[in-house]
Amino acid sequence: MLRVINNQTGSLQLFVPTKIDLLVPGVYEKLVADLDPMEPIRLYLFYLIFGQFDNGPHNLLALKRKKKYYPIAIDNEGMANLQHVEQLGNLPFVAVAYSEKFNSDDWDKPFPFHEVQCIMQPNEATLQATFLDKLPLAFYKNYTSYGQPLYYVIYQNRLWRQFHAGNEGYVSLFINRCDQQTLASIKKLDESILKSIFNMPNTQNVLFYNQYFAGILHRRDQVLTFFEKQT
Repeated sequence: MLRVINNQTGSLQLFVPTKIDLLVPGVYEKLVADLDPMEPIRLYLFYLIFGQFDNGPHNLLALKRKKKYYPIAIDNEGMANLQHVEQLGNLPFVAVAYSEKFNSDDWDKPFPFHEVQCIMQPNEATLQATFLDKLPLAFYKNYTSYGQPLYYVIYQNRLWRQFHAGNEGYVSLFINRCDQQTLASIKKLDESILKSIFNMPNTQNVLFYNQYFAGILHRRDQVLTFFEKQT
């Protein structure tokens, strides 16, 4: 989170001391088995609503208090990007670059979920051959794809990447039950609360934040609609 201390703006993090290494084989599975059954569900709802697509044991800490274990989500920078999700449980399209050179001329159109394109072997050469001068050279040089194909769309002058698409080993988040107390808390989430959470100055990039908050609230509504249909 961003905070201003002594007139200096910086990133503030909460240190969580733990001796539990969830990357040791079997430790993560034991943690999940020892949790209150609602804890993983609340964690996944946080991921879904706020747009944390880079989830897993590598971005979790485990905290033990009074003989109970709690999962602590860390490294949530991925959720700071604009995102579009077609429906609950689908992989999001995440904005990774903006360029007016795309000249997409689609500001009045809905997100093109079904116009996905793919670069099977993305590297500096194939990316530059595809996007030419529309993106800066630094993008081509610094891009890393972790050996996965690049699934993407161009929309409103942005390159939107669908992370984990084509990765058969990735397990998408899916929730089919939730308690009423948690749903009641989700219903309370609104723009004023989001502004408070993100400590948004009134004059800072209002257009981006409006889009960003709208995306979070849209995913909130997807969750609520899903569970309303279950009752």
